[in-house]
Amino acid sequence: MAKPNKEWVVGIDLGTTYSCVAVWLEEHSRVEIIHNDQGNRITPSCVAFTENQRLIGDAAKNQAAINPTNTLFEAHLKSEVKNVVVTVPAYFNDSQRQATKDAGTIAGLNVMRIINEPTAAALAYGLDKRANCVGERNILIFDFGGGTFDVSLLTIKGDVFEVKATAGDTHLGGEDMDNRMVKYFVEEFKRKQKVDISGNPRALRRLRTACERAKRTLSSAVDTTIEIDALSRSIDFCSSITRARFEELNLDLFQRCMETVERCLVDSKMEKSDVDDVVLVGGSSRIPKVQQLLQDYFKGKELCMSINPDEAVAYGAALQAALLTKGNKFVPNLVLLDVTPLSLGILLKGDLMDVLLKHQWSQTSHLEVWKVGKPRIDMRKVSEAAHTNRTFMCVSCRRTSNSV
Repeated sequence: MAKPNKEWVVGIDLGTTYSCVAVWLEEHSRVEIIHNDQGNRITPSCVAFTENQRLIGDAAKNQAAINPTNTLFEAHLKSEVKNVVVTVPAYFNDSQRQATKDAGTIAGLNVMRIINEPTAAALAYGLDKRANCVGERNILIFDFGGGTFDVSLLTIKGDVFEVKATAGDTHLGGEDMDNRMVKYFVEEFKRKQKVDISGNPRALRRLRTACERAKRTLSSAVDTTIEIDALSRSIDFCSSITRARFEELNLDLFQRCMETVERCLVDSKMEKSDVDDVVLVGGSSRIPKVQQLLQDYFKGKELCMSINPDEAVAYGAALQAALLTKGNKFVPNLVLLDVTPLSLGILLKGDLMDVLLKHQWSQTSHLEVWKVGKPRIDMRKVSEAAHTNRTFMCVSCRRTSNSV
C-alpha cells in the first residue's frame, strides 16, 4: 500500500475505448497499476446516465447498480490526487491536446504534462530492458489501440530516449473492426430474418458488445460463435465467424497499418534492418494477422510482447510523472527527446504555406523567428500537404494562433 500524505503525480492512459492509471511507488522503486473499484486493471472509457445517477467504466458498460465514486485513486493512495501526466495519440493536433488538458482541468486535476502514447510505451519498454541494453538500440513502437494507431521509432542509448520519427492515424483502431463485424452480422440477420436492425440502437449495442467479444476470442481461436437472445422482435440470433473471414473483412485496415509503419521508417531515414526491436502496444496489436504482417515486413523478426500491451502506456506515463515529482530519489534518471508529429508554418496567400518547423522536428532544436513588417502573421499546423520545397499547398490545416 502507498504511503499516505504524499503529493502524488499519477500517470493516466486516457484511451478511446479503455483507460488505465498507474503510479510510481518510491518505496518499492517500481510502477504499480491501480485497480478500479471492480478489481480490473483497465477501465472502459465510457459513461452512462440513468434516471438518477451516473455510471462510469465497467459499471457503465455493464449497467451495474452501483455508482463508482470519483475518489477511487485517492482511496488507494490514501492521499489527495491533483497532479497528473496524461497520454494522447502521437498524431493529435494542438486542439486535441488542449481539449485533453481542459478535460483534466474540468475534473479538478492539474495536467502537468501531455506525452505521446508510443513514447510513454517506449519508456516502459526501456526501463524493462535497460539492464540488458548495451550500446544504442533502435526501437519501433507499434501502438494499435481501440480508436487510434501510432508508430514511433526511437533510439535508446543509456538513459536517453530520442524519438526519430512518428506517424499515425487518429481514425484507425479496434473499433473500426467492430464496426465491420456489426455491419456483416446486420446484413446476415436481415437476410435470414427479413428484419433490419440498423435503426435499432439497443439491438446494435448488444450486437457490438458481442462482436467485440468475438474479436478478442479470434486472437486465440480460429472461429467463434455469437449468440444473442431476442436480438429484435423476440428473434434470437446465432451465428459464427472464422478468423479468416474476420481478416478478410478488415484486410484494408491492416494494410493501412503497414503503410503507416513504412511512412515512419522513411521519415526516420532508417532501413528495416536498422530496427533492433519491434514492440507491440495496444489491445489491437494482439490480432494474429497484424503480427503476421509485421513479421513479414521485418523479414521474420521476433516481435516483442514482454510488456503488457494494455498497460504499457500508463506504465510509461507513471515514469514520466515520477520524474516530475519532487523528492523521488530512486526513479531512473531518464531523458526523453521527442519530435513534433505535424508541421508548423505561416499562411502566405490562399492555401500556400511556408514551413517553419517541419514534421519530425526535434523539440531540442533551436530556431530564431524574426518578425518583419506586418504585426500579425497567421500560424497553422499542417497534417497533410503537397510539398514544393519549403512552400506547399495546404490540404488539411488547423489554426493554432493568429499572431506571433
